[in-house]
Amino acid sequence: MHHGLDGEVVLPGRVRLRDFLWQLAFNPLGVYHQLRTHVRLSLGILEGDWEKRLFTGEGMRLKPGLVAWARVLVLGHLALGVLFGVLGQWILIAPFYAGWLTFLCAVPQHLGMKPDVPDFRLSCRTVLQDPVTRFLYWQMNYHTEHHQYAAVPFHALRKLHRLVARDMPKPDRGMVSAWRKIAAYSRKQKTDPAFAVDP
Repeated sequence: MHHGLDGEVVLPGRVRLRDFLWQLAFNPLGVYHQLRTHVRLSLGILEGDWEKRLFTGEGMRLKPGLVAWARVLVLGHLALGVLFGVLGQWILIAPFYAGWLTFLCAVPQHLGMKPDVPDFRLSCRTVLQDPVTRFLYWQMNYHTEHHQYAAVPFHALRKLHRLVARDMPKPDRGMVSAWRKIAAYSRKQKTDPAFAVDP
């Protein structure tokens, strides 16, 4: 979330209706790019400034783990594809089919928040969710806590949230609340691109 340093989360961001509509159904272009990336990384091929920056120098010791995990993903997708094909459940073969839930949960994490600040309470957002969504999203709705205390495993984020709540910004109570605020922030950023939320 720092310009020139972070190639993963670039703020300020924006969300378009067409991005969401693509997630309501099978997104062939998104699937192609995701699978291509998994195959490329499983072969140890790095592309772009961000990946090369992460896996040079001291980071080179982490590259074998990246390659191994990418191979697990590729083999897992192949195995599931064969299984679903044998069972005649062709619709399940498409990975990332109907990724609307991930989209709804992921976009609020940083959108509208402040870039280039060392305090994750200003650049991340926590959204309280129901138990099923929390489970499906691996507790990443506790996103401020996830960034502030990156060594805490995902399954302990809810407990961490309760322990540090008094030192964190007030979380959004549900996805509707978060998305209403995002819509308001997006309108403000059209006229003032430098606008960011100050929780």
